[in-house]
Amino acid sequence: MNRLFVFLAFFIGPVLLSSVVSCDSCRDSQPYRYRVERYEPVLQRSTDRNAYDLGTPIPLTRTLTNGDSIRYKALEIGLQGREVLASRSVGGFALYACDPAVTPISRINQLTVTSDQSYNARFKAGDDLSELMVIGHSSLNQQPLATFLNGAQPTADSYIVLRFAEPTDRVAAHRFTIRVQTDGGQVMESQTESVIITP
Repeated sequence: MNRLFVFLAFFIGPVLLSSVVSCDSCRDSQPYRYRVERYEPVLQRSTDRNAYDLGTPIPLTRTLTNGDSIRYKALEIGLQGREVLASRSVGGFALYACDPAVTPISRINQLTVTSDQSYNARFKAGDDLSELMVIGHSSLNQQPLATFLNGAQPTADSYIVLRFAEPTDRVAAHRFTIRVQTDGGQVMESQTESVIITP
């Protein structure tokens, strides 16, 4: 028993002590930075009250499944990023002691959204629909995609929300392809399930 105690104190004690010291040393330093390895699209219903007609309750279930029907302005295409640690400001045991990565390292240069169906008379199947969309990091903080891309920080965050700002003129089942290109030349392409969009 004494040998086990000596072993633990000699080998594991310094590791535990240094992790506490490392945590203190990283508090005032820059946060860990991450990059997004890929985006996985999630079709969901908006929680924004303005996305629904007056008197229509906001649905309790947000996630849409293949073949569900939804009005254009209530549809959200969420892009859930898979994060990869890209850099950290301190080394050693701070990797385990400090907060997880909180700052994205990449910027989005280009984002395109296409559908396998025509959206309206102007946008046919395969056309880039991004000029019809608003983008943000939540349902409530959104701006036109062009404004976002030309802004100061179009960062490739771990979660991005896309919504249509203009109505469709037909009822059709759409399957969207989203293509994101970052400043490092990385290209991420993903495809949604089919969703029926109504005007």
